[in-house]
Amino acid sequence: MRKYPAALLLFLSLFRLFSDSSDDIISEITKSSIKIGEKAVITTKLSGMKDMKILWQDLSKSEADIEVLSTKDSYIKDYLNLEIVFTSFKPKEYVDLYFTIPMVDPAGESFYLETKKYSISVNGVLSPTDLEAAKSIQDPSKIELKPEKGQEKFSFNFRPYAAVIVTILIALACAAVIFYLLYNYFIKKKFKEVKKADISPYERFLASMNMIVFEPDEDRKESEYKLSVLSESLKELIFGEFMISAPSETTRELIRALKLNNFDEDVTFIINKLFTEMDMIKFAKAPYDFDRLHFFYEKIKELGGRIHELYKYQNIEKKEDGANK
Repeated sequence: MRKYPAALLLFLSLFRLFSDSSDDIISEITKSSIKIGEKAVITTKLSGMKDMKILWQDLSKSEADIEVLSTKDSYIKDYLNLEIVFTSFKPKEYVDLYFTIPMVDPAGESFYLETKKYSISVNGVLSPTDLEAAKSIQDPSKIELKPEKGQEKFSFNFRPYAAVIVTILIALACAAVIFYLLYNYFIKKKFKEVKKADISPYERFLASMNMIVFEPDEDRKESEYKLSVLSESLKELIFGEFMISAPSETTRELIRALKLNNFDEDVTFIINKLFTEMDMIKFAKAPYDFDRLHFFYEKIKELGGRIHELYKYQNIEKKEDGANK
């Protein structure tokens, strides 16, 4: 097959694509005369130009004063529609104004479409008639201007609003005083009474003990948890009545603290023996049975009673010492 030179192929393609027949290319402009800043639109329609890529960023114009506002391309009813919206801010008569639109076909070949040339006039703010009328005025002092519409006066009276604001402030102040009185003479007083009526450490110990019930067939973890509650309840009783920091102590640290505070030796010995065996069950997974759990419960409860008796006896001695002094 004979190969044609590239220049000849390009010429044939351009001739086929951009022939001047009315069926292939339709071009129109919306206005031939515009005012400064007014929009005009040039629309070019090309037949059978589907899948063309329009390079709007490379669009060029024949007049430097023309400002391109927007561009758009679309394919509707077998026509490629190219739309250029433009204006000018310089009064001037433009002759043979046109745009050059670069595009690429699906095969990658580049083409440049030159729109139809138009003549368009851009007028200033005043039309020629207005300019002639202005030139015909001999005495500018006789020009009558339309009177401006008078601004309506608006009066604002702050006094009614001030009265409302003052009333609201007085009401808020009264409410604050009433709340203060209620809080100090009722709520605060009641809170103090509730605080005074708080249960004693021994009563709290008995309440904790009453909540513990060992079951013969319960899970080992449940039994270990109840043993921990038993030991913590006794520690809290010691702390509540003798102010010995027992709840946060291990068994060894608790026994050391009791000895340093000259606590009852017999009670200290029993606590050490019980807590050591309970720790073996909780932490070393030593074997146990239901009877042994019941034994721990009864023994802890008995120890709580003995510790409370020691507390009462200590208070009696303090009162007697105070009376003797």
